[in-house]
Amino acid sequence: MKSSIQSTRFDFWDIITDGHFVSSWRRGHEDIVIKLKSEYTQDDYERLQKNSKVLYILQCALDDEIFNQISSCE
Repeated sequence: MKSSIQSTRFDFWDIITDGHFVSSWRRGHEDIVIKLKSEYTQDDYERLQKNSKVLYILQCALDDEIFNQISSCE
């Protein structure tokens, strides 16, 4: 699975192992604030699109029966 995903885009595997991107910014040293959609930058949209592509690749790899069980989950 790893090599198959990396062959699509090498950095896609990082999204799987490190976690998906959440558009946010730091307030102070410790507070993390989730951005509003109106605050997204072009970079945010590109990184969020990578999240969606990785999710799509993973969903396509599932058996139809398993996919149908999880397809309504968020």
